Amino acid sequence: MDLWTMTITAACIVMGFLIWQQRSLWVGRKLPPGPYGLPFFGKLFGMSANPPVQLKLWSEIYGKIISVRLGRNLFVAVHDFEVAKSILHKDVITGRDALDVMNVLHEGQGLVMGEGDRYREHRRFALTALRDVGMGKSWLEQSVLAEVSDLIALIDRSGAKPLNLRPHMTQSVSNMICALVFGKRFSLGDATFNKLCNNVGINLQLMSEVQPVRALPFLKYVPFGKLAQKWRTLKANIQSNRTFIESLIDDHKQGHATGHNGGTSNMDYIHRFLDERAAQLAEKGETTFDDEQLYYSVVGLFGGGTETTTTTVLWALIYMVLHPNIKKRVQDEIDAVVTANQQVRLEHRGLLRYTEATILEVQRLASAFPLNGARRTNFEDMEIGGFHVPARSIIVVNTYAIHRDPKYWPDPLQFNPERFLDPVTGNVKNPPGFLPFGIGKRSCIGEPLAKMEVYIFFANIMKDFDFQPVGAFNVDPENFSKASTVIRAPLNFELQFARRTVVA
Repeated sequence: MDLWTMTITAACIVMGFLIWQQRSLWVGRKLPPGPYGLPFFGKLFGMSANPPVQLKLWSEIYGKIISVRLGRNLFVAVHDFEVAKSILHKDVITGRDALDVMNVLHEGQGLVMGEGDRYREHRRFALTALRDVGMGKSWLEQSVLAEVSDLIALIDRSGAKPLNLRPHMTQSVSNMICALVFGKRFSLGDATFNKLCNNVGINLQLMSEVQPVRALPFLKYVPFGKLAQKWRTLKANIQSNRTFIESLIDDHKQGHATGHNGGTSNMDYIHRFLDERAAQLAEKGETTFDDEQLYYSVVGLFGGGTETTTTTVLWALIYMVLHPNIKKRVQDEIDAVVTANQQVRLEHRGLLRYTEATILEVQRLASAFPLNGARRTNFEDMEIGGFHVPARSIIVVNTYAIHRDPKYWPDPLQFNPERFLDPVTGNVKNPPGFLPFGIGKRSCIGEPLAKMEVYIFFANIMKDFDFQPVGAFNVDPENFSKASTVIRAPLNFELQFARRTVVA
């Protein structure tokens, strides 16, 4: 036997032993079942470009709770709604993955990637502050309606020209976050603001695409490598956004120090944050309300608040194009309730039940946060569904799969708003198996605002316009999204809009 043959044989024996050892540990420790993968790498090279879909496929083989080793880390993916509901309320899994790309970029701070007592303190503050500055108040609805008016005027100006609504929707929705956080809105022609809005979606997509650097950090330094290029682009975008956001924070700090607000509302999130910092320093001489926490909190509010609404409305337009009968039923319902010279408002919501059910069905199939937001970790060993999960495992809830579970959704890929209507009363209902904004200790802080925005933007576009795609639109929504673990956004598409003429 020559040296080469001996080397190959020895390598195969070692590899086989490592795989056997990994399998023995899996069974012996009662970990959730799942694909074994290679030593050191696990299934890092077996994960498809679309992780939510790949995890769903594995769950159909191994069960509703699976574990997958990616590099040195154990991922546990939950595909069962009842199990997800039971664990998402527990403090033990409110940790964040320290090596996650988003966490590295957020430096473990803010409302998205913070954890422990510091996170809990700032989440409580954010919920209170956002209510204080307008969440749920009438002026905020007026602000949303003003943004809708501007967007509709822009659509009118496009005439019959094909229009990609994504950048315009992003700017309009972002302005609502700006009103709450910065106390001001920006012109839709503001180049710096437009770049910030554009970077939000790009950065969320890049964060998903560069996730391999989490397991193999050296990849971001490989010259001319695609991952390295994407990493540099991501870092440059973040720095550009940071410069803009910090300039606005500095304006607030100067106004706060002098008692002048510099043209911004003194009832916005940043001013409330600065008030809390001053109060804590006066009382205790120390505070967690520092500049870094403020910056990363603003980033979290801006990013999450913008993409959720924009993505959902864009999916809604796609489903209306694909289901013209449902589109007509929504428009007929709106026409029966809202006069031609009115805007659709929150006061009409209780009468627009089919419209509301349509939005909920869009949220189900869109699954904007396919893995229930940023990755969680457990602070200590725990049990999930009878399986052992070691401390600091990465735990994800596959919302994409749960929203397609036949146990809760008969014929799950059929677009059917009536799932959300009580067959007896006709009232809108919230059936089990539905969690578009997450639940528990890490649920979406901006859920009330996002619900209002989606309803007002969608209903008013439906009221004022008919729209159709440019050319053939043979789209399968299941395969029309950008592969991502963070946000499931549709690919770019163009529509032609025409003003509706409603006969009284």
